[in-house]
Amino acid sequence: LGKKKENTKWEKLSISQYTEIVAPYGATVATTLPDGSYVKLNGGSSLKFSKLYGHHERNVILSGEGYFEVKKSTKQFKVSTDILQIVVLGTVFNVSAYPEDDQASATLDQGSVSVMEKTTRKNTLLKPNMQYSYDKKTHLSSLSTLSIARRWTDNYIIADRDDIKKFAKKIERKYNVKIVISEELLGKCLYTGAFKGETLKEILDIYDNPGKKRFTNFDITGDLSGLPEDVRNQKDTQSELLAFS
Repeated sequence: LGKKKENTKWEKLSISQYTEIVAPYGATVATTLPDGSYVKLNGGSSLKFSKLYGHHERNVILSGEGYFEVKKSTKQFKVSTDILQIVVLGTVFNVSAYPEDDQASATLDQGSVSVMEKTTRKNTLLKPNMQYSYDKKTHLSSLSTLSIARRWTDNYIIADRDDIKKFAKKIERKYNVKIVISEELLGKCLYTGAFKGETLKEILDIYDNPGKKRFTNFDITGDLSGLPEDVRNQKDTQSELLAFS
């Protein structure tokens, strides 16, 4: 479960003049593009580029989530998704754009990037540690500053006020499983926190939250003074804060 495939051989598909790299559920795929740029794909993602890549242009098409370390060049590097287009020259950034997700985002680590929402063609310039998010339902975008550098590329599963459906989807992609959610849970829970190194069983045990507890059964970090006594006494040092609200 959750195994990595580093420097994997590209999966080439005979569709037009494109090469496609695929990361299936339960795996990540890392490779180097012809111009020396590094790309790592999260589970359930794909990246396509043409045979012209590196010669006349540096354009890629992303479905899912990818982490990019772009080699500096006079040629622009463009990432196109179903909603966004990101343009850079040389920088380090992450794009999450799964077609089935309600949100798409671009997060900048180093350098600068320009993010364009394709419908309105509105451009937004990002600085390091900034994240651009676009809501497909409301068609609204937002900017936020990230203070904690936890990434899926470091084997984290990260939730930031995710509803149960969104968080379950992240687990499905990580472990190549299907999670069925009861109707009565939809729209009632928001998850915030980070996992690193847990097995699928450990995470599913955390999901199992019988009774009336507001927090799952593992160690809560930070200021615990406002929490119920039974929550403050819970211990599982492998995990970080995960709250239901």
